[in-house]
Amino acid sequence: MLPIETLTSEVQRLQNAVDWWNNFGLVFTAIIAIGAVGYYLASKKTFNIGAQLRQAQVSLANVQQEQLRRDLKEKDLMIEKERLARMKIEEKLAPRSLNQAQCEILLAKLVQFAGTVIDIIIYPGGTPDTITFSNQIASVLAAAKWQVAVTKVLAATASVSGIIVAIKDKSDANAMAAAKALTDGLNSEGIATAIMESFPPPPQAIFGGGHGPNKVVTIKMLIGTKP
Repeated sequence: MLPIETLTSEVQRLQNAVDWWNNFGLVFTAIIAIGAVGYYLASKKTFNIGAQLRQAQVSLANVQQEQLRRDLKEKDLMIEKERLARMKIEEKLAPRSLNQAQCEILLAKLVQFAGTVIDIIIYPGGTPDTITFSNQIASVLAAAKWQVAVTKVLAATASVSGIIVAIKDKSDANAMAAAKALTDGLNSEGIATAIMESFPPPPQAIFGGGHGPNKVVTIKMLIGTKP
């Protein structure tokens, strides 16, 4: 049989070991509990931050898409602006002319004034389309049964910009209406034309003679450089 002192010492040692492991278990359990709480809190925080991240990503994508839309719109506007500017340049450089349909529309407006006497005066130094366009207008007027004579100014004693339709002083209402129909008809087809309610002074040097002194000319059409 072991001595009492030895047994007592052994019991004390074992009790101390049990107490230590109990305490360790409590501490470890507490650590696990704290870890679980920490994990829960961290998971909740991660979820909340994740939701905020997704919302921020959606907002960023929307802003980027809107910026891209604006950039494309600005680019389209710039392209359109350049296209319009190019069209204006091309339109300015393009010769004046009327296609077949436009000639027929103009003819329909002028035929009711058949018999109107008109001089077409072509001024020099203008754009290259001056003569060809004058001949085209003369053809339409002739088809409308107007009495047409074409006169060319030989010297650059005067200049005309665009087209001017001039009416003889004290002309009757029919001549006024014919001049207006001619002016409005050309303008409606995109040919800039102005009207003048009196004849301008005649140029000094002309070729073609017009209708001559025995014919009363009620309208003169001056065709010069393209404005």
